[in-house]
Amino acid sequence: MPVEIALSIGLGAIIDGIKIWYERKDISDREKQDVLSAISSVMNACSQTRAYLYDIRELKLNTDRNRERELSQLWQNVANDIYPIDRPLAHSSQIKAMGWADPREWHSERAVGVPVKLDKLIEQCDWLKSQLEN
Repeated sequence: MPVEIALSIGLGAIIDGIKIWYERKDISDREKQDVLSAISSVMNACSQTRAYLYDIRELKLNTDRNRERELSQLWQNVANDIYPIDRPLAHSSQIKAMGWADPREWHSERAVGVPVKLDKLIEQCDWLKSQLEN
């Protein structure tokens, strides 16, 4: 099932994101707001995706290609928002955008090893927020 494949994980991209973040520790208040805004974008996409997955898994609703197209666009916007801050997270978001647009993309070579599991993306957002506090 494509949804299960969408939840696979690869830690390499998360580690790359950590390395990038350490190189950018000193940021202005404006940059912090930009980071928080981008993180909010990711978290919104995660919650929208989780709600859809709940609907089809727990409520046994049929898949909805229109909703999947909306998720695809949402994740593409997330990829654009987070790119200047965390490129591996942007790459994960791009894979999610492509996967929701065309479920065959979950199996593509470019998706191998890319973290797309919602819990891992949320964990990365939490880590990014924690870095703003330091």
